[in-house]
Amino acid sequence: MPRRGGIRAAARGHYWTVVPYVRGVLFPETVADRPWQITVPGSRGGAIELAGALGPSGPAGVDTRDTLVLILHGLGGSADSTYVLSAAAAAAAAGHAYLRLSMRGAGDSGRDFYHAGLWADLAAVLGDPSLARFRRVFVVGFSLGGHVALHLACSPDPDPRVAGVVAICSPLDLLLNAHSFDAPSMWLYRRSIVGGLEDILARIEDGPRRNFHGIRAWDREVVVPRWGFEDENHYWTSQSIGPRLGETKRPFLYVAAEDDPIVPLETVRPHLERARAAQPELAQVAYVRRGGHVGFPASVDLGMGLGAGAGLMPQVLAWCEGRSGA
Repeated sequence: MPRRGGIRAAARGHYWTVVPYVRGVLFPETVADRPWQITVPGSRGGAIELAGALGPSGPAGVDTRDTLVLILHGLGGSADSTYVLSAAAAAAAAGHAYLRLSMRGAGDSGRDFYHAGLWADLAAVLGDPSLARFRRVFVVGFSLGGHVALHLACSPDPDPRVAGVVAICSPLDLLLNAHSFDAPSMWLYRRSIVGGLEDILARIEDGPRRNFHGIRAWDREVVVPRWGFEDENHYWTSQSIGPRLGETKRPFLYVAAEDDPIVPLETVRPHLERARAAQPELAQVAYVRRGGHVGFPASVDLGMGLGAGAGLMPQVLAWCEGRSGA
C-alpha cells in the first residue's frame, strides 16, 4: 500500500518503531511486582495457566490502591515486552496497581495460543477473586492486545468495573492488515514477529521449529485449526473488531500513529471515524503525526493537556482517570 507522505513519512515511522524498541532492550524499565496466574479452559480441552505479574510490590502491608491497569502485549510479545514494562512503570508512578498479562502461549502462560478475538480470557482474568478488591479497571492493549481489549469493550456485558479501554496502534481489519503485513517491503518486521511466533509454537508443540512465510500462513496453519475457523478469511472477517466498534459498551481511546509501518493508518481510519460518528461520547481517537508502531517520542501530544514531554503513558493514564467515576 502506498504510504501517505512518501519516503520521509515512511522513514519517520520506521525510526519511531525501531529506536524505542532498541532503547527499551538496552535500558529496560525496572518494575517491582509478583507472579500472578489463573487457570482457564484450553482450546483443545483440559486447562492451561495464564500468567503475568501483579504490582507494584511495596513494603509489607495492605495495598490500598483501588484502580487496576490491565496491560496487554502485541503479537509475538509477552508480559516482559519493553513497552509493557514501560506501561507498568507509568501505572505505578501514577498510583495505580497493574497486571501485565502474558496471553496464551506467551511468556510463562500455558501451552496454547490465543486469537485476535479471545476476549473471554480477559473476562476470566477480571473475574478472578484475587482482583475482586479493585473498584475500577482500565485495559491498555498494544497492537493485537488492543484488538482483544476492544473486543472486551464491545462484548455484551463487560465487567462493570471496566471504566475504559485504550488500544495503541492496534489492527482493526485483520484481513487488510494481514495483506499489508505480508507485503515484500515488510520482510524485516515479518521475520522478527513471525520468528517469535515460531519460537512460541515450538515450545507449545514440544517439537521441531516450523517456518512460516507470513502471517497468512501462520493464521491458516496454526490459528484456524486450533480454534475451529473454516479458513484464514473466515477467521479474519469474523474476528475483526473494526466493523463492531460502534457497538462499544465502554469508553475507548485509540492511539493511531499516522506513519505506523505495521498497522497502516488507511486500514484503521474508516472504522474509527464510523465509531466516532456512532458513539461520539464513547469513542475517542488521537491521531499522532510523529510515531511508529507502539513507539513514540516523549513530545507526543494526545490532547490531554499535560504539556510537551509528558510521554505516551502518562497521557493515556490521564485519559483513563478522566473517565466517568475515575
